[in-house]
Amino acid sequence: MKISPNFKKYFLRAVISALSLAITVFLLALPFKQTQFLLLRAAHQNEKNLETKIAAYQKFVKKYPYYISPRLKLAWFYAQLSYGNPAQRAYYNNAIEQYQIILKLNAENKIAMASLADLYSWDKKFTDAEKLLEKLLKLYPKDAWYHFKIALNYLYQGMDEKAQDEAKLSLSLNPRNSGAHLVLGSLYEKKENIPAALAEYKAALQAVIDSKQYNQEIDARLRLGRMYFKAGLIFDGVQEFEKVTKISPRFIEGYLELANAYYYLGLFDKSISTLNSALKISIGIPHAYRMLGLCYLRKTDYIASLAYFKKAQALGVQLDVKFIEALEQAAKEQQKKQKTP
Repeated sequence: MKISPNFKKYFLRAVISALSLAITVFLLALPFKQTQFLLLRAAHQNEKNLETKIAAYQKFVKKYPYYISPRLKLAWFYAQLSYGNPAQRAYYNNAIEQYQIILKLNAENKIAMASLADLYSWDKKFTDAEKLLEKLLKLYPKDAWYHFKIALNYLYQGMDEKAQDEAKLSLSLNPRNSGAHLVLGSLYEKKENIPAALAEYKAALQAVIDSKQYNQEIDARLRLGRMYFKAGLIFDGVQEFEKVTKISPRFIEGYLELANAYYYLGLFDKSISTLNSALKISIGIPHAYRMLGLCYLRKTDYIASLAYFKKAQALGVQLDVKFIEALEQAAKEQQKKQKTP
């Protein structure tokens, strides 16, 4: 028996109406603020600009100051803009503030505790980070993730044996913990054991893919790219850095690593383009101006090179006085040649 086109059309309309009704009933059954939060998330789900998301979530948090879930999202947005972006200190401070507010509302919120510990470690406040992590481990002694976090904190402090013990313990609890592989890779890297470090970083990336821990993917690819460079696998390193900038278009460190890689390969125009992409995110990146100075120097554009080195100096980069004097002289001579008909 053939089904008429009209029947298909009416059937489809009925299914859509039923789904719409089910969603409406579900939303009505939720508390009003929770419904509003779901609508907020849906409205900004595809928004790529984090500042736009922040503005929307700030308004929501002001309206519902004791609602933790949207405040967690707001803190996370701030944190994402601060990582790898030293020029944006305000975002870091805002993330800290939001997590601290959450812990005042709920002293045992594990997401806020772990995230705040991450930020403290990143800012070298290791004692503050360790206090939070030890509290988490008392609450969740068999959680592999928190053992990895404290291993990372030990790594930052140069406490290598403790870092190794905690990382191995983390992997014994969860063999797919990508972060623990990253810690072990870093320890091997410090010992100049390149094959072992490469193996750990590859294991970390595979763990990210297998367990869908995508928040660790940037770090895994960044470290793997650097290790490829040390192993002489330059183009493999470039591929990893390129993936980092695609995965996280606002992660400045990814652009700087990629620009360094292009420079190493003699692809100066690509390096310049990549550095300019980083400066569109934040204009206060000293290393970017220094690298631009080097790129234009290699292109024998002494005028542009000098201008960028001067910007780097203004942001605190120390440069050899004799080098700058020689470059100033070369730039003057280049200007004269350009004026000569």
